[in-house]
Amino acid sequence: MWTCPKCKRAFKRKDQYHSCILITKESLFEKRTPVIKKLFNQVVKVVKRIGDYREETLRLDVIFFKTKSTFLGIKVKKDHLVLEYYLDHLEDRPPVFKYLQVSKHRSFMR
Repeated sequence: MWTCPKCKRAFKRKDQYHSCILITKESLFEKRTPVIKKLFNQVVKVVKRIGDYREETLRLDVIFFKTKSTFLGIKVKKDHLVLEYYLDHLEDRPPVFKYLQVSKHRSFMR
């Protein structure tokens, strides 16, 4: 694990590209409807079942859920959430509507 000396975020690889601009989760939900926050909290209830993780909230609108690496990203939009998850293989079946091989052993799905 590598920790960025500027933002103190931990990453799997040394000098991994990232944004150092963190915000509070509360500020992300300030301009959203209460329904969006309630929906987010429902997703968090499910995620908590898998065990320990940490959250990192970045500007403009994303909250990353991480263990050694990111396994889920939630983009908080004005009237909906976009869930993006990361696996070690491609899954091309519903409810996935977009997928991308981001490295040899890592795929991103939305």
